[in-house]
Amino acid sequence: MQRLFRFIFCAILSFLIVTLSSFWRIAIAFLLCGTLSVNSLTCHWVNSDRATAAQPPPNAIAQQSVGKFYIAYGPVRSEFYRDFQVGLKNSGGAEHFAEFLNSFNLSLPVNVPIIFSECGQANAYYKPAKREIEICMDLTVNFVKLFYENKPNTPRETIFKQVGQVTLFVMLHETGHALVHLLNLPITGKEEDAVDDLATVILLEMKNETSESAVLNAAISFALEGDQRMKAEDIPFWDEHSLDKQRFFNLICSIYGKNPGKYSYLVQRNILPKSRAVRCGDEYAQKFNSWVRLLSSHVNNSPQPRNTRTPESVYPSNPPPRPSEPQPGWNW
Repeated sequence: MQRLFRFIFCAILSFLIVTLSSFWRIAIAFLLCGTLSVNSLTCHWVNSDRATAAQPPPNAIAQQSVGKFYIAYGPVRSEFYRDFQVGLKNSGGAEHFAEFLNSFNLSLPVNVPIIFSECGQANAYYKPAKREIEICMDLTVNFVKLFYENKPNTPRETIFKQVGQVTLFVMLHETGHALVHLLNLPITGKEEDAVDDLATVILLEMKNETSESAVLNAAISFALEGDQRMKAEDIPFWDEHSLDKQRFFNLICSIYGKNPGKYSYLVQRNILPKSRAVRCGDEYAQKFNSWVRLLSSHVNNSPQPRNTRTPESVYPSNPPPRPSEPQPGWNW
């Protein structure tokens, strides 16, 4: 199965390089035609590698849940993002991500669309009123620029892999918001931090180089964004999110806490201060145990038969312009 995905990935990439002249257009199509997870990351639990991957809570992989995640393709206005969307559809990568989420067999009360669309701003959202996740393709473009401007001499393929992995982290982050809302999960601190933790735990418990790299690259993206806000007046102290640099340290603390031997260089190079590092093992264990306890009671052990046909997207292909104000709901 992994060979099949690599074949599809390489074939589509070759086609794009020949037919698309824009660097950014190639970048975006590369990311999503690479199934949002270079080396088949999102397929790790739902295909032949499942036996070697860390398992979700008992009985989580069972029959079809009451509600399920599915992929929808939302509004686009520009040819650039239309090409982006076509590449994603053709790859089937997003659908594999939804299959991965559904493999946990959580008792969702409704079907939850994960919508890829052009938003006019670099963000991603969970919208409680509509019970939907929206991933703005604009955000992936922003990540490409962020990594490219930081190290312009980095090979394009390396940048695309990094950004694809960060995009996957974002999708898991927004999925966390959806689960908190739909399953009425108790959260006593910042929800934004909690769902960062969920995305981190899911990826680190997969125990492979690519999934660990996804957390590292998400941390790097926070560090780079934090560097762009060096002036005090640019730092959103009021925001519901922790500061970018705080999110960076939280992620690398989890990485180190999960495997201190492998990631000892984070402390040796003073990337992670020793005063924080000594707590990271206990911090990660607490995050893991907390999310297992929160979700284990929501595993659907006796699912009812249902029509498993994927719901059709109801989003128009040529919608009216979007308003410029921020989207309602929980954002990235």
